[in-house]
Amino acid sequence: MAEIVRTKNYDEELYTKVEMQELILFGIYLVSKNGEICTFERLVAESFTRFPKVFAFKRFSKWPDSLKFDRPLRTLREKGLIVGGAKDYFSLTKFGEKLAIQIKERLEGERVLNQRKKASKGRSVDDRLVSYLKDSLQFKTFLKDHKNFSISEKE
Repeated sequence: MAEIVRTKNYDEELYTKVEMQELILFGIYLVSKNGEICTFERLVAESFTRFPKVFAFKRFSKWPDSLKFDRPLRTLREKGLIVGGAKDYFSLTKFGEKLAIQIKERLEGERVLNQRKKASKGRSVDDRLVSYLKDSLQFKTFLKDHKNFSISEKE
């Protein structure tokens, strides 16, 4: 089993603003540049080690959530940035490698381009329900004046 070598710590504030599929693409790049075959397991380990805030379970932050890789990997394949699959291994296309290098430059602070943060909606139904309630007009009204607050059955 290959041991994960942690050579570069990336700034949490910076990498959490990068799209998940870009971080996955960069993870494939890192594994490949380390001279290893990028299997699914190796990709999950590399991505979680370098970007734990993005790839951890929400409630169990010491463990990687491999389900977060499914849709982004399909999207990367559809865009022609990667080839391969979870049954064998992943590798970058020339376009994918070019984009991975740009992502590396952004993460290492050499250039800052198009950084945006996706609103985290949470994965579980519970998390989404709590977010919905916190954003509701009734809850905001309650927070302003909870002593005089009343709510109808319909609301």
